[in-house]
Formats: sequence, structure tokens, C-alpha cells
Amino acid sequence: MKKLLLSFTLLFIVTTGLNAQCTPGANYADSTYGVWPDTIQNFPLAEQNVYYVTDLNFKVPEDAGDVDPTYAGATIQSFVVNNVSGLPPGMSYSCNISNCTYAGGANGCAQISGTCVTQGVYDIQIDLTATVLIFGNPLPVPRSFTGYRIEVGATGIVTLLQKDVTFAPNPVANELSMSGLYSAGIQSASIFNASGQLVKSIETNSYDKVDVNVSDLTDGIYMVHLQGVNGTLVKKFIKN
Repeated sequence: MKKLLLSFTLLFIVTTGLNAQCTPGANYADSTYGVWPDTIQNFPLAEQNVYYVTDLNFKVPEDAGDVDPTYAGATIQSFVVNNVSGLPPGMSYSCNISNCTYAGGANGCAQISGTCVTQGVYDIQIDLTATVLIFGNPLPVPRSFTGYRIEVGATGIVTLLQKDVTFAPNPVANELSMSGLYSAGIQSASIFNASGQLVKSIETNSYDKVDVNVSDLTDGIYMVHLQGVNGTLVKKFIKN
């Protein structure tokens, strides 16, 4: 299931036929496949009546078995997204290439942007078709996936959270200090690696500052989900 989520989401990005103002992350190019962030990390909070923009990086797999185990060993020729529903009103998706179709093994990105005037949690469904080569013949394999969401909070709350919660040092080698937690209403935190795996769970216990030992983590990019009374804030740090 995890492979399916990672595989499908890389197609989630190819939603519209427009060019996105994003550049595929070079640090993801040597991955076998994956999506950053994935459905566990999900997208950052959006703020009502405030322009929102975020990028999604992805690496398309080459083996069709990463999309559907039935076709393990077959080659993925291309992916195309047919429809994306559930985006907050006022927001749209755009890929970094004009036709929103990616070859197997491609490295790409997409951007979601816009301004939503209505608070709420918006669940997103992605309908895509992978073209798989079976004995040299192209076979369309349709898929629909859920799991991504965008939460649009009240004006001021998201800005307050992002401004008041700070990580230092960042990049970090041994100990990461998370400050401003109590004032932002943060109740707990979870650290995920770039593959979407939970690596640490942290109880803040009403402290405003918590020091987290990250010396045991491998070098790379990590996402921290900060759960609070106003929703979930996602922030990033780099371990080196």
C-alpha cells in the first residue's frame, strides 16, 4: 500500500496543463521513486483569504509493479492525470511541463497555488492513467487515489503558527530546539523522514521549548507535524 501511495502521488502533481513555477529538486533525482511530501506528511496549512503556494516533488517509478503488483516487471511508459477533484475553491494545480504527462523514471514537480475564502478541510482525489508496456504493447491502467488534503484555517492563525514556532539550528547535527510551542497551542509533534516513515513522536507537555535529540537520524530532510488546537502545522528541518 505504501508503494501505491508513493507511486500514485507522483502523478497527483500533473493535474493541469499549465507550467508551474517550480524546479524539480535535484536531491530527489537519484531516488528509485517517491513523492515529497507524501500523504502522511501532507500539505502545509493554508490561510483563509491569503495567497497560498506549495510545491510537490516526485520521482516516477519505472517498474509498473510499484503502481499495481499485478504488473510487476512491466515497464511504465508514461503517466497522465485525468482529473483532480476537491481542491479548495480559488486554488489550482499546475505541472512543470505543459502536457502533464511524465515518462517512467522522470523527475518532476508541480505547484498548487491560489487564494481560498472558505475555511475547511478539503480532501483531494486524483484520477490518473498509467500506460504500461506488456510484451511491447501499451496497456492503460486507470487508478484513483485519495489521501491528500488541504486545511484552510482562519485568517491569522496559520501566520501566527508559522511565525511563532521556530527550529534551531537548522540544519542540525545533534539537538534540535523547537521553540514557541505553547504560545502556538502545539500539543504534540511527530517527525517523518523523506519516505514518509514516522521516526520520532514527541509530547510537548505544555512546554514552550522542547529539545529533541536527532543524532540517531540519518542525514536528510525531515518533516515535523505539529499538532495543536488550531490544526496541524508542517515544518521542515535538515539533518546533517
